[in-house]
Amino acid sequence: MSSPKVISPKRYRDVYRNEPSVKKDVQGSIAEEKIVAPRMPKRSFWTVIERKHLPFIFFVFGIALAYIANGHYAERQIRRRNALLDSIKEQKTFYHLADAGLSMARKQSRISEDVDSLGLKKLIRPPFKLSKVKP
Repeated sequence: MSSPKVISPKRYRDVYRNEPSVKKDVQGSIAEEKIVAPRMPKRSFWTVIERKHLPFIFFVFGIALAYIANGHYAERQIRRRNALLDSIKEQKTFYHLADAGLSMARKQSRISEDVDSLGLKKLIRPPFKLSKVKP
């Protein structure tokens, strides 16, 4: 293996800027050296991203897609949960209103008012048990 060729910073700059460098001939006259820098081929999308990296890129894309989908799913579940909690609160309110109305209707004074309209009256003496006499 040979060691890499070391280029001085000035020479490096001249080569990659594609500028001609000035060189003196053996006799002392200045001659212009033409620099031929290797031209880079036009890069397409597939040459910039090497094909060996595509599976990793697709893997990262899939994880990002799953992350976004999970966020949407979680938000939808939270909205559904909040709607159910609101419905439960509403049903609980209806239950308490109905229970209060029913407990009010079970009071003796309220029952006697409703029964008076039917012509029934409150008992004065306690009820008694009827029994059949054996012959």
